[in-house]
Amino acid sequence: MRMRLRVLPALGVLLAAASGTAALAQPQTYDVKSLDFDLWCQEVQRWPVARCDARSEQDWEVFLVYRAAVERYEIQYLKDRRDDAELKKRMLDRDYSERPGNPDIP
Repeated sequence: MRMRLRVLPALGVLLAAASGTAALAQPQTYDVKSLDFDLWCQEVQRWPVARCDARSEQDWEVFLVYRAAVERYEIQYLKDRRDDAELKKRMLDRDYSERPGNPDIP
């Protein structure tokens, strides 16, 4: 009985820690806009419509490399925006009343 009383609190702490790390390990989703081959071909590359309609294997591979690069930078941009928004929220939501006599407050 005594051993069970010692194990239960430790088990509770382990479960709480595991659930906390599971929440941190969840992948973030970002609203990445997908790039269309036709749009890329005609407006970015400015190739003729006939070439874009042909969709050659080489053009498709070039498009995939371009799209991967753009998505990588877009994801980093969205991460930075999210981090900036979180920092701004933390800065604006600070409650100085918890520490009376704070020299930062006029």
